[in-house]
Amino acid sequence: MDSDQSRLASVIKITASHHPIELLCNVVMISVFIAAVCIAVFKGKIIGAVIFVVVTLIVRVFIMSLLRLYLVRKYR
Repeated sequence: MDSDQSRLASVIKITASHHPIELLCNVVMISVFIAAVCIAVFKGKIIGAVIFVVVTLIVRVFIMSLLRLYLVRKYR
């Protein structure tokens, strides 16, 4: 039973890392980091850039947890 649970966990982890939603989230995060650097450098609003990145990271974590929850329910 434990080997099945570990195997299921590894399948879910691999599937989530190659899922199109994960890839889209990664592209969005790269864009947000570039935008935050531009905001910090060119406009001088470092606090705004940090808040922008933190909010985006929170949204990304929420979306990825929903994706993993969906995959757990799908494969069980």
